[in-house]
This record gives sequence, C-alpha cells and structure tokens, in this order.
Amino acid sequence: MAGLNETALIQAVEDIFSHIGSDIVATYYPTDGDPIPCKVNVERESGDEPDGYTMKAKGEAITLECPRHILGKIPVAHTPNRDGEKFIVDDGTVFEVYGIQDADEYFVTCSVKVCE
Repeated sequence: MAGLNETALIQAVEDIFSHIGSDIVATYYPTDGDPIPCKVNVERESGDEPDGYTMKAKGEAITLECPRHILGKIPVAHTPNRDGEKFIVDDGTVFEVYGIQDADEYFVTCSVKVCE
C-alpha cells in the first residue's frame, strides 16, 4: 500500500497531466504482460532529419509522455532485432517506441513513430 507521501506525489503527477490538457486515452502494450490503459500527451514537431549530401530533409518528430507509475516500468524501444513496445490511442493510431528521451520516477517521455 502506498504511503501518504507517495499517494500525494502520484496525485500531483495526475494533476500535472490534467493541467497540461492531456486527455488522450491510450492502451500501452508491453512486450510481456497485459495491456495497460493510460492517458498520454503526444507532441508533434517539425524537425531536421540527419544530414544528406547537400541538404537536410524535414521530418516530423513525435514524442509521447505518460505517467511512469501507470506503466510500472520504462518502455522497451525498437532495435534492429526487436520491435518496440506500442501505445494505441483512442483514435486507432499506433505509436511504436523508438527511444527514451527522458525518464524519472514520475514521467516517461518516448520518441515514437506512427505504425502504418
């Protein structure tokens, strides 16, 4: 059972997520274990792709943030030998985790790509 301080911190995390307007409902699909319902914050930014010979191509950088206490762990990212774990949002969009940008005991921010 969570102590009073831990319960207050978890509530603070939930309040922060509500304040930033994160009302996107998703389901997290870990590589092992049952799917976990959660709320996420998805941010899309235009960014530069790695240098080419003469120009940079513009691409979309997508990050997905979720309270860590709901996931219970840091998601597994995509590698050449393994698919990343996935989040499916309520509109049916499937996001695959390609990297972890930031993780502390309260939030996890993942670099994700949309699965076609």
